Amino acid sequence: TEVGESLACLHIAGPKARDVIAKGCPLDLHPRVFGGVGHCAQSHLAKTTVILHQVSETPGFDLYTRRSFSDYLWRWLEDAGREYGLVGAAS
Repeated sequence: TEVGESLACLHIAGPKARDVIAKGCPLDLHPRVFGGVGHCAQSHLAKTTVILHQVSETPGFDLYTRRSFSDYLWRWLEDAGREYGLVGAAS
């Protein structure tokens, strides 16, 4: 999803979404610490800066990053989620 001219939004959701994100993000994503719809933080994921926004209890997260890094981050998420059965879908 295009967000303005500089950011892209990638969405990841499902029971293992936290585990996939935790592979490359230094934030404590445990639900007691980073839990609940609306929780938001700026950090990095893999080698990109991101704004991480929890948008559902599934859990589901929107990851906002620079458009120029969105393809890299998408591919990183696909690779990181492979062990959990991640199914990627472009929109």
